[in-house]
Amino acid sequence: MTVRWLAAGVVCLALGCAPKGQGEQADGAPQGQHVDRFRGEPPQDEDVGKRAPAVPRTAGPAGEAATAQEGSRARAEGQIAKKIEKMPSVGVHKALGSDLEAEPLMARDVAMQDAFGAGEGPMHNVLGAPNAKLGAAMSGVGDELAVGQGAGGLGLAGGTGTGGGGQGFGRIHGMGRIDTGGGRGLGALGTGGRMAQAFLPVPPPARERWAAREVKGFTPVAAQPLSTLSIDADTASYSLARSSLSQGRRPAPASVFVEDFINRFDYGDLPPTDGRPLRIVADVGAAPWAPAHRLVRVGVKAAEVSEADRAAANLVFLLDTSGSMRGPDRLALVQQGLLAMIEHLRADDRVAIVTYAGSAGLALPSTPAGDTATIQAALERLRSGGSTAGGAGIELAYRVAQDHFVKGGNNRVVLATDGDFNVGVQDQAGLVKLIEAKRKSGVLLTVLGVGRGNLRAQQMEAIAQHGDGGFHFLDGPQEARRVLVDELTQTLVTVARDVKVQVEFNPAQVKAWRVLGYENRTLAAQDFNDDQKDAGELQAGHTVTVLYELIPADSGEAVPGVDPLKYQPAATPSTAAEAGELLTVKVRAKRPTEAASTKWSVAVQDTDAAPSEALRWASAVAELALLLREDPHRGEASFPALIARAQGALGDDVFGTRAEFVALAQRAQALPPYAEPRLAQQAAQRAPKPQGHLRRGRTRVQGSCRAQDVEKVLRRRQRSLQYCYEKELARTPSLRGKVTLAWTINASGRVEQPRVQPGSLGSEVVTGCMARQVARWRFPRSADGGACQVQQPVLLTAG
Repeated sequence: MTVRWLAAGVVCLALGCAPKGQGEQADGAPQGQHVDRFRGEPPQDEDVGKRAPAVPRTAGPAGEAATAQEGSRARAEGQIAKKIEKMPSVGVHKALGSDLEAEPLMARDVAMQDAFGAGEGPMHNVLGAPNAKLGAAMSGVGDELAVGQGAGGLGLAGGTGTGGGGQGFGRIHGMGRIDTGGGRGLGALGTGGRMAQAFLPVPPPARERWAAREVKGFTPVAAQPLSTLSIDADTASYSLARSSLSQGRRPAPASVFVEDFINRFDYGDLPPTDGRPLRIVADVGAAPWAPAHRLVRVGVKAAEVSEADRAAANLVFLLDTSGSMRGPDRLALVQQGLLAMIEHLRADDRVAIVTYAGSAGLALPSTPAGDTATIQAALERLRSGGSTAGGAGIELAYRVAQDHFVKGGNNRVVLATDGDFNVGVQDQAGLVKLIEAKRKSGVLLTVLGVGRGNLRAQQMEAIAQHGDGGFHFLDGPQEARRVLVDELTQTLVTVARDVKVQVEFNPAQVKAWRVLGYENRTLAAQDFNDDQKDAGELQAGHTVTVLYELIPADSGEAVPGVDPLKYQPAATPSTAAEAGELLTVKVRAKRPTEAASTKWSVAVQDTDAAPSEALRWASAVAELALLLREDPHRGEASFPALIARAQGALGDDVFGTRAEFVALAQRAQALPPYAEPRLAQQAAQRAPKPQGHLRRGRTRVQGSCRAQDVEKVLRRRQRSLQYCYEKELARTPSLRGKVTLAWTINASGRVEQPRVQPGSLGSEVVTGCMARQVARWRFPRSADGGACQVQQPVLLTAG
């Protein structure tokens, strides 16, 4: 395996390459090509970053072909370089240096920042030791990374180089653990054979719109002792927030739904063992952001069904192939996820593909899932282009699903789109009405959102809710795999329909209550017993979690109320109210083959015991959502408190999802409050640019170089050093101090071993940037074939 294949694999992991056929990678770059220099740092002087001289053009057809190939490669490299530049805080910022063809690989100037959200924080120059020989420190590397084989562990020279082999994801490449050989750990990039999350670059969501949700306060028990909800378990809001945070900005408060955050995590609840389709669990403890209040976690866990016992699945993939779906974070990402999904279906399951772009079409008739080659070929043929006839596509997808309906099986349409319906049925009310009519056929609808900047999440959530399915947002390959493989293919059985939860609060124990989230899932109290009222579905093994915040009955806290009634007697608590029960949870649901519902109930007692790990984790997740959505009832909620609590409730965390949450919370804490993109842009334009000043001290040159030649290059390159300082000065206005640069110039004029001592400046970000700049410099060749050492002190001030 050549080093070139490794470079292609790392670039694909960072960018989320789309499957483009047997001989291509994403963006049209042929397999085997590499990018020898990613320019993550803007303005350089005229010859900084110049490529090696082009191969002399040969006359004749062969020479023309070579020239065309070189031009194609340059264009491909330029496209990838632009994508790298759009990833300011996540991604591979310098590729693998300039010596990709060397054996063993010489990794110069490598920096993996934040490791795609995994690990313990920024890992500057984890692989960045000059001349680190990675080639000799590999183990378990697949035969050909370019076709999706997993890579095993990587290690620095001196590291163990071991670690579990990652699993290839479509044509994206899995990685095992990276071991720094005694240094600070990077964290599991490929735990359990799963691929690390590679967040895809997204534009600011300037055109995204969110439905205004009324955040309700506390409801007095005397006025309303019942809370009634339809059960649903969407997770899109959490993925959308993660996407925004990974790009260095807080999500829009209106896009943060507390229930999506809570239901993104598993709480270890046990399934029912008594033959019932579901089990009710409850935890009680103090509300961390309001210690005088009580917090109750209500969970509904669905029964599990083995793969052998489930009926066949009848799936129709309804894929938006319009022009707005171009890009690695849209149609290409959906293709990757579906390619992985079909490998986990049973041979007797069926798959069809319907596309829509201007008009709807059948890209693949309903085909047995065992015929994977035919399904894969149909997926890989898909291309984006045209406008979006969403309504026509939905009609055709449901018709195909109904034509191959499996009685007692999972009949489902999986819609993947960026939500930009601009042809056909456009308004949300029309789409909801259409979906409600189709739901009666017994075909469920799952909606997958992709892409940022033009997302219509409000519309997508509405049609998913009325289609008795979930709404998920795919922000990268790992989330695509989690939703399509780990969840959808393993829960292809509906165990309970029209699931409703009703909580009755004991007025002797509770003065007022509020539910965290679920603002658009609230039902009238009488809807609980109405079997004609539609509600959510529960799939095998799923858990839906609800958090309630309670004000105790003996609290002196004032709550809004109503005047005493003139014509009605005051309510008198029953004898059950004196039993010490805090509340009673009632759940009503229909078994899949029954038309009438069944009710189960559980009484919940308050307790002085320490809160469970599940409740502590759920409260930390909810607290982050309260802060991000700027909830007016968030009390004493704070980032440090929730981060500390989450770190103490990580549990086993086999797949690293809880550690990822902690990293996201830490990132959110460091970011400024959300501002509307248009207003933020205007403010940035009005704000004065920070001015940094750079003054060089005495330059010391020892060896074969002429001091005047070195000085000439320094004067020309000084601007690139000032850029490094001013870039960080914009984030840290008080930054100033002295640094010392040192490097070796070899006989050919190239820089070796660039080093920057932080001195009194104390900023590794600035010194790392400067070291990368110095590594690019070129000096005149040595007259006597010798080398020289240069030392340059620099004083940095702001003003």
